[in-house]
Amino acid sequence: MSRKTVFGTEASLCSNIIELGVLGKEAIGSIGPKTPEQYQLIDAIKININGFYEPASQNVVATCIDGRLPQLASELLAGQKESGEGSWQEQSLASQSLSQSASQSLSAQKSCKEKSQLLMPNSAGGSLSLWVAATLIGAQLSLSSFLERLKESGIRIGFHTDSHAHAGITGCGANDKLPQILGVVSKKGSLASILALMEKLEIKIDAKAAEQLREAANIHNNSGVFGTASMRINELLGNGQCDVLLGDHNELFIVLNMVHGTTLNRAALAKRFGIKAAVFNIDVWAFKESAAQLNLTELPIENSNLDLSKNSISAVGSVPQKWSESLSEAFVQALAAYNLATGLVLCSSEMPVVIRKS
Repeated sequence: MSRKTVFGTEASLCSNIIELGVLGKEAIGSIGPKTPEQYQLIDAIKININGFYEPASQNVVATCIDGRLPQLASELLAGQKESGEGSWQEQSLASQSLSQSASQSLSAQKSCKEKSQLLMPNSAGGSLSLWVAATLIGAQLSLSSFLERLKESGIRIGFHTDSHAHAGITGCGANDKLPQILGVVSKKGSLASILALMEKLEIKIDAKAAEQLREAANIHNNSGVFGTASMRINELLGNGQCDVLLGDHNELFIVLNMVHGTTLNRAALAKRFGIKAAVFNIDVWAFKESAAQLNLTELPIENSNLDLSKNSISAVGSVPQKWSESLSEAFVQALAAYNLATGLVLCSSEMPVVIRKS
């Protein structure tokens, strides 16, 4: 397989899989293949990857890109019965020392163990990514208020913690490392890599809009408007499908899925190749669908000119900005940038990337 730096040559492994090489020097994380056996496994998975995609239950992103299995899926795969009532509370929430509001939602969290896992489109952080993208383009809503709007619109909400979570660490890299992710978007070198990949994904963005996005990420990152990871998980708890992901990261490559209406069934992949055969799946096709269903024009968004000379926020607590693109296009650009930056933060330079097309 090709291991050239992303996003140069494209090689076809099977009819609808386009290989883009590896992430390259802008990637600063550690997740990715390291052994010859893992690279052999990558090739086997790629050849069969289409068989693990199934219809998504909605068109709005709601599940994280994380390749690990949630608790219920893991137990079913292993042929085990569900664990006792307090197990995952003790492993994740109690050890995080979350607020009283979090502990009051334990019954809602327990229920998500007991129902079948919905296959919802994937984006970094799940539903959290929608709020991040909306905030980057000027939305003036708290996470709680944003989630209420989603629920009022009948949009399912999803997010996750994991079995390693402890004080200050929620178990979702897209949440825990949000400052680093926004830092990558605001850095010209890494943003250039992101923009090159966005072009491959047919997400157009001109130089002016790219600069506005970079400045928005930088200003918001320094403003404190996003709060802390623990604050964000507290607001998410009780509002949707809370998965508790188990084990360590074993993701071997990144799939940028552009096949409309489909998403990865991780349990099916693990059943075929084992739990160490995981991938990061990003359902790019759902970004425009999400923008369409969010009714962005109804959100309180400040549209005055962005003052690029000041690294501060306005008195109302959001970045005022006048996008050169439409609101929907700006949202898709911000959501894509956030997802791709998450990959650069979590993954190693040797992490392979492929596009799945129809």
